[in-house]
Amino acid sequence: MEYIDYYYKEIQYYAIVEGDRCYSVKPDNFATVWLAGNYVPTVDFDTFNEQIEFDGDKEKLYMLCCYIIYVIEQHYFVKLRPTAKEINDEVDKMNEVASITITDKGGKTFTFNTEYAMKNVMDTIRANTTADSYETDKICKLPEVANNTYIQSMFAIELANFLHYYFPVKRKKDSLVSTNEQDMILKILHLFKLTPYLVKRSRFRQLLMLADKFKENLSWINLQGQLLPVTFIKWKQWNTNNWLEVEYEMLKEGETVSFPLLESNN
Repeated sequence: MEYIDYYYKEIQYYAIVEGDRCYSVKPDNFATVWLAGNYVPTVDFDTFNEQIEFDGDKEKLYMLCCYIIYVIEQHYFVKLRPTAKEINDEVDKMNEVASITITDKGGKTFTFNTEYAMKNVMDTIRANTTADSYETDKICKLPEVANNTYIQSMFAIELANFLHYYFPVKRKKDSLVSTNEQDMILKILHLFKLTPYLVKRSRFRQLLMLADKFKENLSWINLQGQLLPVTFIKWKQWNTNNWLEVEYEMLKEGETVSFPLLESNN
């Protein structure tokens, strides 16, 4: 647990609450999950040991990789409902509205296309352009809102930071890790099935740049007594199904988020 303990104390992201550090996952939590058989790595240690070239302790590195992945997987994403302004912006992109369809939870639909009814609905939408208050639509885990790009980038930068600080060897000026370390991280990503194939070294820099963006947008919320690391995703972003590939829009000062009764997939 030596590598995990160092990572936890020196690198793992945390929140400060009343002067104390608070973490979403601690090594003891992970150990309990591991011993109970509730976390199954996607690669076994024998394969890892055979495939990875590393001058340090491979078993400790293997356990650290499992821990980092587990920590990232505990990150939650908060999907925000569309505001009237966002709906209005979408409506303004339309040339001419021909009909409006309403669908209930059971899948039953009702469509109306009379000019008077549609005008009333459109006028109501356009009259409300306030966007400083958001409501949560759903709290969910990584697979529901993002592809592996997120976990690839977060894992790459977390392991790179560990290697940089735990093994302070001479590297090229301003380099976080050496080229050999980059290659090792990319190979580990593939072994843990976080990439479908072994990606080229040029991908490493891209992953670090993405990770910087993702970490900048990390927030913490206290939900029912549990402190959770979350990313808020506005409707106009998650509705496109490719929010990882577009410029992320953070909540601005003065914008608020309410949490009505909602469903969570945890």
